[in-house]
Formats: sequence, C-alpha cells, structure tokens
Amino acid sequence: MTTRDLTGPGRVERHLRAVLRPGTVHTRGPGYDGARRLWNGAVDRRPAAVVTCSTAREVAAAVRAARDLDVPLSVRGGGHGWGGAAVADGGVVVDLRELRGVTVERWTGVADVGGGALSRDVARAAGEHGMVVAAGTAGSVGFAGLALGGGYGPLSGALGLAADSLLSVDVVLADGTAVTASADHEPELFWSLRGGGGNFGVVTGLRVRLHRVPGLLSGMLFYPLDEAVRGLAAAAELALDGPDELTVQTGLVTAPTGERVMFAAPTWCGDPAAGEEVRTRLAALGTPVFERFGPSAQTELMAGTDALFPPGRHVELRPRTLAELTPEAAAVLVAGAAAAESPYSAVSLHALHGAAARVPAEATAYGVRRPHLVVETIAVWEAGDPAADGHRAWARGLAESLAPHALPGAYANLLGGDDPARAEHAYGPNAARLLRAKDRYDPGGAFAAVPLPPRADSRDMVAVHDMYRREFDRLRELVAAMPVAGVPDASGRARRVTGHGAFLIDLLHAHHGSEDALVWPRLTERDPAGTGALTAVMTAQHQEVDRRLRDVEASLTGFAALPDEDRRKAVLDALDALIPPLREHLELEEAAALALIDRHLTAGEWAEVGGMGLMAVPPEQVPLMFGMLLDGVTPEMYAVFAAAVPAEVLDAMAHAGPPAWAARLAELRTAAGTGRDVR
Repeated sequence: MTTRDLTGPGRVERHLRAVLRPGTVHTRGPGYDGARRLWNGAVDRRPAAVVTCSTAREVAAAVRAARDLDVPLSVRGGGHGWGGAAVADGGVVVDLRELRGVTVERWTGVADVGGGALSRDVARAAGEHGMVVAAGTAGSVGFAGLALGGGYGPLSGALGLAADSLLSVDVVLADGTAVTASADHEPELFWSLRGGGGNFGVVTGLRVRLHRVPGLLSGMLFYPLDEAVRGLAAAAELALDGPDELTVQTGLVTAPTGERVMFAAPTWCGDPAAGEEVRTRLAALGTPVFERFGPSAQTELMAGTDALFPPGRHVELRPRTLAELTPEAAAVLVAGAAAAESPYSAVSLHALHGAAARVPAEATAYGVRRPHLVVETIAVWEAGDPAADGHRAWARGLAESLAPHALPGAYANLLGGDDPARAEHAYGPNAARLLRAKDRYDPGGAFAAVPLPPRADSRDMVAVHDMYRREFDRLRELVAAMPVAGVPDASGRARRVTGHGAFLIDLLHAHHGSEDALVWPRLTERDPAGTGALTAVMTAQHQEVDRRLRDVEASLTGFAALPDEDRRKAVLDALDALIPPLREHLELEEAAALALIDRHLTAGEWAEVGGMGLMAVPPEQVPLMFGMLLDGVTPEMYAVFAAAVPAEVLDAMAHAGPPAWAARLAELRTAAGTGRDVR
C-alpha cells in the first residue's frame, strides 16, 4: 500500500482523484464554475475542489477525503441558501445535483427523493399521481435543505411543515458511515434532522409522505400602498387565524407597473366549492388593483415565486419572527418598503398555523410551534450596482426596526452565519438537546449548513450580566425620577416607590451576585448544553424586558408636558404596570438557574460558592458590578435602597469592596440623616 501525498500545492486535487472515479473531481471548468455559482450571485467563493456525486458511496468517499485532508466541507444541493453555506472557500464541495431522482409509490403515497432534488422535482412527480407535497413557495429550492430546516409553505396549514412529512432520511455521517434514520432506527438523529438542518451529515435520500387534497386554488392580489398598513395587519390575522386549508403569504413588492404594492398570495387546498368564500375574505383586505385567483397546480405556484426571484441577482436577507402583526409593526414594514431603493427588494410574511402549529414542540428539532409570522426582509439588486452597500443596509435596518415587535430568534433556514444571537433562540426549548445530538453525530463539526445555537461558556453569562446592568441603570433612572417628599400622599407613594426599589435590589443581587461569577464556570464545564440553553432563555427574557422598557421610556416623553403632580402619577402608574411582569421574568429565570445548579452542584459546592451569602464571600471574589448599587446613587434613591435592603447587606458590601464604596455609603447615609458610618 502506498502513502498518498497530502501536502503541498494541489494536494486536495491529487488526493481526491486517487480515491474517486474519473470525471467526478473538478478544480476548474464548467463543472467547477457551475457548482460554485449559487442562487445568490453575491456569493463568490472558490473551493479547492468540487466532487460531483451520483451515489452514496461517492459521497462517503468525498467526506472521508475532506476529513483526511483537514479542509472545510460543504454540501451543494439546490444552492438556494442566501448565506452561501453550500460552498466552502478552499474546501471540498459535495455536489448532489446528480442525485435528483424522485420515485413515487402511488399505492402508499410515499416518494423516494434524491438528496439533490429540487422542490419542483418532488412537486412534479407528486402531481403526476394526483398528489401534492408539503414544500415551500419556490421550486428552485433544494427539497432536502428546505425540509431539514423546517419548511414553511403554501400548504403547511393543512399538511404541516415539510419536516413533518419526512419518514426516513439516508445520511452519510462525518466518518463516512452511511445510515438510515427514522422513528425506529437512529431516532435521535431523525429527530435532529427534522428542523436541525444539514448539520449532522450529507443527506443522500429521503422518504417523504405525499398528500391528497380536494382541490388547489391559488392566486395573487395587489393592493395600493396607502391601504397596506391596515391590509397587511388584516392579511396576517387571516393567515394566523384562518382555517387549516387556507394559507396566506403577504408582503410588499414592486408591481410590473413599477409601483410599490401590498400583495396577498392565498392558497386554498380544501373543497373547491368553498373558493368563493376565500375570495370574499380577500376582498375585505382592501381594494385590489390586480386580482387573479383560481384552480392551480403546485408546480405553477412554485414557478410564480421563481419568476419573482431569479438566480444570479445579489441578495441580503434578514428574517424576524412575530407573534402577530400589530398596526405599529405593519407601519414599520410599509415605511421600510417605501424606502427601498432597489425595485427588486421585497418584504414577505409567512405564517405558521394550523397543522404545523399542533405538532408538539419536542416532537422534532424544529421547536417553535406556537402560531407566528416569519418576516423576510429581502434586499435584491443586480450585479455591479454601485448602491450595493445601501441595499444591504436597508435590509438590516428594516429588520432592526422590527426588533421591538419581534420574538427572539428567527427561522434558521433564513439566518446567515453572521447572526449568532438569533440562532441561539431559533430552536425554542430544543437547543440543548440539538447540541447534544451534534456532539454525538458530528463531534468534529464537519457540517455547518444552518446556524446552530452557540456553545455556552463564561462569556455567555458576561453578556447576560451586561444586559442586566443596562436594565438596572434604566430602571434606576425611572425610579429616581419619582420624588416622594413634599407631595400629597407621600407615604403611600413612598411605599410604591420603595417596592420598585426592592425589585431593583432583587435584580441586582440575583444576577450580579458573586455566586454567578463563581458558579457559572463549573456549570459550563459540566453541562455546556444546559448552560447554553439557560443563557438562551435569559437572553430571550431580556429582549422582552427591553421591549417593555422602551415602551415606558417612550411614554415619558408624552408625560413631560403634564403638570408635575399629573406627571408623577402617570410615570408611577407606568412603573406599577412595568414591574410585575419584570419580576415574573426574574422569578422564572431564577427557577431555571436553580434547577440547573441542583442537577450539577453538590450542596457543599453550592454553599462554598454562593449559598452562604455575601458576607461569607472573600473580598477579592466580590465582582465590581456590585459597585453599581452605590455609584451615581442620589440621596433620594439611597432612601429607597435603605428601605429595601437589610443594613447588614450594605455593611458587608462596603467592607468587601474598595474603600471608595465605604466612603460613598457614608456620604449617602449622612445626606439621608442616618449618620451611621461603617468605616
């Protein structure tokens, strides 16, 4: 046996040609260029080699070769992912486009689908037998990638997500082993593949359940932009609350006339006789300037979307997830669409409802099963457009403007690799289990198809602490704006303000305490997935807290014009409404943290690092974040804190911290009239 040369120029090509049949390895020419050109023309990467695979055995050989060469590995199916994960710079691309076969067993209603098949390939084969497939809106999207990431589509209300129709998946794992995952064989891998994306291996084939529907009606309606705020909200409500058989995609595009319009794309897969009722519902959205609605084939639905977004243009896509489309959020979208400079840019909303929302969250890795809307902010422009940076900024800016109205996380199939914060929440309660599966099936991290939750380490908790610090500062400013002396009903108001001050102390103590600084590294070492899931929960809570704080802070502007007493009352009422839900968030997070601690720390360890209280912590282990309690606190605010915090706690902090803390505390006590000095 000879040893192949794995070093020097051309090493990848030499090694691949030695282990694969002639004609499958491309480092230049049409086969190479065709594989690296993706739907998003903005992606321009140069892999070391492309391997055109027509069998699972060839896929396994390519995977093992990339491992032996220690180079990046990527999988090219439909090539529709806008972030370009299908092509790895300097790596090996496993090209599945020759695995596009689709065979339908008419008597069972099951299709065998090649790993490189496009959605239109599956829809066409299903239609030849009078059936449909749970798939997406675009026919040029690779079916495997769509289904592995979840797979919203115009039939998901009745049929569920594309992932919900998978019966088994043929996978080549990172070590080159070929397995078939199903509910009965490798069930954990099967669970992970239904929503976790192509992060566990190369999918060479899928068995998919097809469906029969009474009929299929679809169409497109355009409405004037000046009706779009109300129309979008009404269309989104219909999409979320309508019958299972009705799925409505809506959004904002440029009409053939060149004008920005709102669109509604309804699909009805129920009794065709009920189609007129659908038309009546759509008429209530506004006054259409264009209307087409009638019988259709699934391939025709897909062709319409493909025509709107042809391959080769440059794309930047930023998704958000909304529980509902409020009038305020609809106004943000309409204003954003009107400001788009490219006529090809668009905003599109998909709904998860009906059958897709009734699947238990834990049944598949796709764990966000509550009804919701996915908002795609899609910037599209021609190659060479000098305003490319502006188009990208438009997509990012509009998505950011939606943040106050959005849920944490986003649909992983639409996320780019540069958005780890939302990937952390993309899988709902399934994040920790998904990471454990990743460790089991791909411990070396060979596959990176769609973003997974980031790994937890102590930096995650530092980031959470930073969020708490910002919230504490903002809340402190709000409470400090509430003077209680010299006004009627001072005692009652003082009690209310003191209650809010007590919450601030709870917030500060619970999440900036020394126990976090000492406990977290131990928890991270023993359960990285669990700590990652907990930080994901905490971050999601903080995003909700931030939204509530923004609302209160925005209301203060309106209160500024009120007389002093009315202003005080209005702001205090706003705080009264704000604090209880924040306290509930805090209690939920503390319960989750304590549950994690109970699983992984002994009673002795817990007592050692936190359970014995602040006074038992050595001074050098007290984090400086405690200084926030004293830095910048006014005498009025000190009165609030003194009423809410036991004196021994303040004393202990003053003794444990730097001398400036004790001096500052003495100043505050003198100003407040207590006069006691702890130095």
